[in-house]
Amino acid sequence: MTPHPFSSGSAPDPTYAEHFRRHQQATTGALLLPLLFCFSAVQAQPAELEAVEVIGVTPTHGVGVAPSRLPYPVQQADGAALRDTGALGVGDLLDRQFGSISRNDAQNNPLQPDIQFRGFTASPLLGLPQGLSVYQNSVRINEAFGDTVNWDLIPDTAIRSINLISGANPLFGLNTLGGAISVETKTGFSHPGHAVEVSGGSFGRVRSSIESGANNGRFGYFATV
Repeated sequence: MTPHPFSSGSAPDPTYAEHFRRHQQATTGALLLPLLFCFSAVQAQPAELEAVEVIGVTPTHGVGVAPSRLPYPVQQADGAALRDTGALGVGDLLDRQFGSISRNDAQNNPLQPDIQFRGFTASPLLGLPQGLSVYQNSVRINEAFGDTVNWDLIPDTAIRSINLISGANPLFGLNTLGGAISVETKTGFSHPGHAVEVSGGSFGRVRSSIESGANNGRFGYFATV
């Protein structure tokens, strides 16, 4: 009986050992080739995915669509209503002209009220459950921290129109749970001319404003102080 080439007590056969080594290398190469092919196929898959373009939109110039064609109610007011009602600011105008709006002067400041619409709030006070988005000329003016709204920073003498859009609408961005308020300001093309206004009230209150606008058909300006 011939002993095994690698059994104990016998020296290994060099020819057999060389043949075994070559057979082992060939088998290893045959196993690695499919693995490398599968790895290359897996690596190439992400390149075949189509790119997805995400476009964000914000309201421009009020609503941009006739209110009669929208599936939700829209309340509107213009700058003349702000002047005719004698409102002290944007918050006061919303309280006087729009339905389902309530105002709370939590800071005893009529220019910095809490505006509530159907249970949702737009307020300068941090910590309240904000749920209304406010835009001025398509720019969101809710503060980045807490979504608070500083109503006194909206120039009421430059307001051209205000739109209150009811309901949660993804068009107006995050946290638009109860609705959105879109403010459009005057331009030199929409309101050319000059005006000076002075008003007073109780407790020694005095207000004055100056506005000026003009255009040459191509360029225009509007300024208010």
